Amino acid sequence: MKTGAFYRVLTDVDNNFLVEDVPLMVNCAGLSHYPDELHAAGVRHDYYVMYLWQGDVQIFAPDIKEPFQAGDLIVFSPETSFVYYKPPKMEMRYFWVHFSGSFAEEFLNRCGIRTNTVIPIGNHEHLCEDFNRLFESFLNRDAFFELEGVRCLTSLLMDFGRCIAGQKKGTSSSSPVSRALMYIHGHLSKPISVEALAGEEHMSVSHFRAVFHKATGLSPQDYITLTKLNYACELLRQTDLPVKTVGNMAGYTDPQYFSRVFHSRFHLSPGAYRRQMKAGMELPDMGSLMKRPGDH
Repeated sequence: MKTGAFYRVLTDVDNNFLVEDVPLMVNCAGLSHYPDELHAAGVRHDYYVMYLWQGDVQIFAPDIKEPFQAGDLIVFSPETSFVYYKPPKMEMRYFWVHFSGSFAEEFLNRCGIRTNTVIPIGNHEHLCEDFNRLFESFLNRDAFFELEGVRCLTSLLMDFGRCIAGQKKGTSSSSPVSRALMYIHGHLSKPISVEALAGEEHMSVSHFRAVFHKATGLSPQDYITLTKLNYACELLRQTDLPVKTVGNMAGYTDPQYFSRVFHSRFHLSPGAYRRQMKAGMELPDMGSLMKRPGDH
């Protein structure tokens, strides 16, 4: 774990830029180590991420009263004044990154990362690996290095979010209901029961429903219905197959029932949907139409 600092603009000593013409931009990043007394203060125009790997630090900033200890994360929002102090005879090692962009605040919110708050997430080697990949993105300064930096930053922030949510390493690529999801997508033309899906995951039906909703934000039946209807929409758009055949391929053997389910979700019959697509007409916002009364 070597210390170092990496800057997007090599001719600027601070890289303290507020960027608003792109969604995200990494200004600089690094790993710092201070074996002696440290007293630092400042105000940044960008977001400032500190992930403390070793030591205890006193931080003075608006609305921050908690101690800052190893395994803690903090993200200072732009224009936030901060002071931090490390007493002598105590090692301090921390990862840091400064970033900005028009989507920065929204991305942090989506990851569940509160700004100007000490967030205990623990020491995790995979977060060190995330930072190291971010550092490496600065080494090859080709036409894509800024985009590579953004890719590494988004991965890092998402992993912070997973730590905050209590997920363990490895869950990013494996849903707790992954077998059930694979079963749904592999059997769209067949009837699919929640009982069968629960069996795929070796869970009781009630427990499976709860785990599935937490993982996807939908009930199992709503997920099945939406996935089948999305497939039907694709067939209606891209083929000239009869509506009855499309319904069969999406697992609806009763054409009338298929039309009712389709209309209840999209406020259009399958035939009307196809005609509008063929005519190049603008369709309603399907996302809003799929929300039923009482949905959130």
